[in-house]
Amino acid sequence: MKICYRDVKENGKWRRGGTKISYDLCTDKDEEERTYCLKFSFFFKSSEPSSIEFAYSFPYSFEKLTHLITTLGHKIKCTTLCPSYDGRNIPLITIGNHNSKDLIVISARVHPG
Repeated sequence: MKICYRDVKENGKWRRGGTKISYDLCTDKDEEERTYCLKFSFFFKSSEPSSIEFAYSFPYSFEKLTHLITTLGHKIKCTTLCPSYDGRNIPLITIGNHNSKDLIVISARVHPG
């Protein structure tokens, strides 16, 4: 799996890229806990200054989620699961029979790294 990046100077569109991608145990001798490091190589297209942003997965904004909930409003049941650290309501979306004992849980928009 490749990392995600976007060049703010270009069109700001997120893309996949990078080479030599690894996720290994860090070898920092000062650390007492076992931690892992994501490492990758990235070659810049130009020597001109730019702003490149990296992410582990494609970002899915809160605004995009809010729009989806509004669009599907009549087909879903949306309640609040809990507040986030920023104080935003984390939505719990129920699709289908709201009273059924059978269920499938899908987690989305979790912090990627």
